[in-house]
Amino acid sequence: MARDLAAIVYTDRIKLPKYRSPVKTPLSVLDATTQGRPPTSIIWFFKRPQNFQDADEAVERNIDCLKDSLAHTIREGYPQCCGFLKIVDRNPRSDPVPPTFLPHARRNGRIYYEYGTRDDPGVEVLVVKSTKSLVNLPPDGYPNKSSMWIRSEAMIRSFLPPTKLSSGVAMRGYNTTGPLMAVQVTKTACGGLVIAINSAHPLADTLSLACFASDWAENNRRLLCDMIPPTMKPHFDPSQLDTLASGDINVNESNADLVRQAASLPLSPYTAADTPTASAGISFPHRLDKSIASCSIYLTAAQVLSLCKEAAGNHLGRLIIGDIVSAHIWSCVDRARGLGSAKLPSRCEFEMDARAILGLSDDFAGSPTLRLAIQSPAATVSVEDKWTYKAPRLRAAFNAVFAPGGLGSHLHSLAFAERPPRLLESPIGVYSTALTWAPTALYEADFGFDSEVKYVGEWRRPSMAMWLSMKSLHPQGPLTWRLLCICPPTLCATCSRIRCSFLPLKNNCDHRGI
Repeated sequence: MARDLAAIVYTDRIKLPKYRSPVKTPLSVLDATTQGRPPTSIIWFFKRPQNFQDADEAVERNIDCLKDSLAHTIREGYPQCCGFLKIVDRNPRSDPVPPTFLPHARRNGRIYYEYGTRDDPGVEVLVVKSTKSLVNLPPDGYPNKSSMWIRSEAMIRSFLPPTKLSSGVAMRGYNTTGPLMAVQVTKTACGGLVIAINSAHPLADTLSLACFASDWAENNRRLLCDMIPPTMKPHFDPSQLDTLASGDINVNESNADLVRQAASLPLSPYTAADTPTASAGISFPHRLDKSIASCSIYLTAAQVLSLCKEAAGNHLGRLIIGDIVSAHIWSCVDRARGLGSAKLPSRCEFEMDARAILGLSDDFAGSPTLRLAIQSPAATVSVEDKWTYKAPRLRAAFNAVFAPGGLGSHLHSLAFAERPPRLLESPIGVYSTALTWAPTALYEADFGFDSEVKYVGEWRRPSMAMWLSMKSLHPQGPLTWRLLCICPPTLCATCSRIRCSFLPLKNNCDHRGI
């Protein structure tokens, strides 16, 4: 995508001090499944400072402070961001695997970090001056007056760093020497400021990147006030996740019973390794049209409560709000696609964070993600008055993975895979819908600017099916939700019709006891 009418005014690489000794750290088996996936991206849009006589000077000061605080954050708390992502390969010409690695981490296809070397790529930082304005991003009145915003992906993409990140996959078309993280700070024509972070997916999922941004923001606030920066203690210990695998993953043979138990879990079987002609780690070979439709949809607390009341009236058992909203959206998408008379099953792929299941803290660094697979006849899913019956299907899938030993058996199976299966960037086809959650921590990163935050969001590379990213918006109340829909041109109609698919609010609803 051409970066028209934008000029890079500063570029640099943040690197570790030379006195650091090289460090090699194996990633967890779940981190390995994200290798080769699109980068994790977060972006913040700030309005022009209001309480300064010279707003332009204030923006320049903010940019200088951001560069200094970013360097401190990376060097003192996140040194792994400066290094390489490497893959264990039995090829004699490959780098030798450290003897300190446990046997399961030395298996073919596992990945590890190496940082603190003379050749570290570092973290790329760019400062860009753009002629674009943030006046209509998002449009005035969203979400208070209009619950939908048809987004311009091309415009949002222009604020992301163009740096090609390292994937660790030594194959044609993949970069193995680039940085693992890139940051772009853009000064816009209206005097606003845009901060965007791209990270290699095994390095950080959205929650990890949000925690990184939170630490960076705190350092920046203190630097703006000439205060001593805090001591950062991010939780970076991939081996902790592997210790939660059932059985012994360091022996030569896997446990057949655990492998069978893992195979029975409702986890997505769609991996790059399923394609006979493709090696693990290669994304699906399909070129997408550059014009991608996307929109943000805002659900008010009243709408969410209405959905909860309808689900409660059907006596569906113990559900959480997330189950209900997800089931409703799944039904909406299939109705908008016109699948009411379809005989084939509709599939819902739910990408979720595994930290809570494994008892890990929210600040656990890495990419411990799972993708659940729930299937139901499309004709049933898309019936408006039966959407609530899909919520128990979602809850049953979650409970199966939450069950004692469920995820442990999955980790055991992955640990013995010759090459851990790489999840495709999305399921494929009109019968597939992908749902995922975005952490509210995105909204909690306060950089200390005297500027109002205009918009905060994550960005996904356009995919071959529909992605819906949902988050609960605590600043507007615990029951308000925002959805981000990204789909190829063949599904443009879905984005424009999905709002009409929402159930109408019932007048004078009594929401007590929901």
